[in-house]
This record gives sequence, C-alpha cells and structure tokens, in this order.
Amino acid sequence: TLHASDFDGSTGGLGGTYKRAIRPVLAREVRRCAAVFTHGPWIEARISEQMGLTDVLSVPLMASSYYPSDGYGRSAFAPPRTLTRPIRVLWFGMIRRNKRIALALAAFARLPEHFQLHIAGSPAEMTESAIRDLVDREGLTDRVQLTLEYVDDETADRLFSEADLLLLTHDSRFTSASGPAADARCYGLPVVAPRAGQLASYIEDLDVG
Repeated sequence: TLHASDFDGSTGGLGGTYKRAIRPVLAREVRRCAAVFTHGPWIEARISEQMGLTDVLSVPLMASSYYPSDGYGRSAFAPPRTLTRPIRVLWFGMIRRNKRIALALAAFARLPEHFQLHIAGSPAEMTESAIRDLVDREGLTDRVQLTLEYVDDETADRLFSEADLLLLTHDSRFTSASGPAADARCYGLPVVAPRAGQLASYIEDLDVG
C-alpha cells in the first residue's frame, strides 16, 4: 500500500533527499508485488510516473472492498442518527495548516449556541497556544473542547460514537482523501466538508458526505 508522496525530491530538505534516495529501492520492491493499492487513481498516476511503474501498478478506487473502512458498509454498525440538542460536531485529525482550523472556528462562530465543537488531534504545524488563541478570538471558549494530543484508538472510538457530525475544512492543497472521512462511514456519521481537492472527489464520487 502506497500513500500520497513525492519521490522526485521536489519537496526539498532532508525528507526530499531521503525519498529520492529510496526511490530505486522502493521501485524494485513494488515490482516484486502482485498488486499495489493506493487511495485513488491520482496517486497511482503520480507514483507511476515518478518511478517508471506504469506497467505494474494495479490500483482499485477507494470504493473497492480492499479499502479498510469500506468493508463496514455505510452504517452497518450504527443506527440512523437523530440530531438532538446540543449538536456535537467533531473536527478530527493531525492539525496542519492545510486543514484550516482557523476556518473551522470562524465558521463555527456563526452557528447557534446549541452547536458544540470538539477539536481532537496532535498539533503538527500549529502550536497549542496558537490554537487556543484562535478559540479565544472567536469567543468560543465555552463551546469548544480541545484534545490537542495523539488520540488513541479507544478515545477515537468514543469521539466518533458521541459526535453528530464530522467537520473537515481541508483546502485544495491537501493531496489526500481523509482518514477521518473514511472512518466516519463506520459510525454512520455524516460528514461536512468543502468542495476542494481530492477530498471533494472522494465524498462526491462515493456519496459519503
């Protein structure tokens, strides 16, 4: 299984140097595999071009039963949800700039007070103090709960089970679908997301938003 990445060194820095160095090794290993899976054809095309593997990769779309979350069905383990007040909104995942946490808070500030937001994930490109400052600036201290750390499986299960909606605010530079969006399908949890980038393709093509 290959995730989205660039192996041509275009990312620069130590990471880019490392990926460029391992490209021939990885290409050799891929040629020994019976099949390779990614999160979508756009990743297949990019990796195939960078590694010269256009005759090797066999990549099903995310709708394939091989994609982990799809095996559960849209809401196999969760009954249809009936929204009651308060409405609990979950923003989940590693906190990076291209996921636009500031946009999520600005939008949330315009919602009625019976909406409550839980932001859960490890800060990767923002400091905890910067996130708390954004919450304070929007006047949402009483309506936003923060879990700014790595979220283990047990906690993630509780958060997805308790939530009424999953909110995603990725911008068009986010070059992947979304693990949380796929996980939400296991819980019968509706997803609200922008029509941007690969996330839009995933949600609209599979009707999971």
